[in-house]
Amino acid sequence: MQSIDSLRELNSKLLAEILKDKNTEIPELRRKFAEIEAERAELKARIAELLKQGMEENKRRDSENAKLKVRIKELESENVEFRDRITKVEQRQMLNDSKGNNSSNSSSNFNLVADQVPVVIIHVPKIDFGFLRF
Repeated sequence: MQSIDSLRELNSKLLAEILKDKNTEIPELRRKFAEIEAERAELKARIAELLKQGMEENKRRDSENAKLKVRIKELESENVEFRDRITKVEQRQMLNDSKGNNSSNSSSNFNLVADQVPVVIIHVPKIDFGFLRF
């Protein structure tokens, strides 16, 4: 019987030692868990801020694109008007040439109208997507 009692005593000592080791690990694991949770919260906040910035940038870009589309339509319309005017001037010049007018006189009339046609240059800004980097 003594061997069973000694085994029970040894078993209880081993269990006590194991519990002692595990109990010393628990605070360290809790500290690590708290660090991970804090880092997770920071990352969530950063993601939310980046999403907000992205949405604001998209709104700004959408607004700018809408304005540019309107401006393009205006310029296309002006371009059509100028082409029509140039076509009419060329037709008048051809009529004048066919009637026997002096060609230097006709070209000077064309130059007068051509000088009135403005040159339109469209500048499309480069878009920076750098705000999306982590």
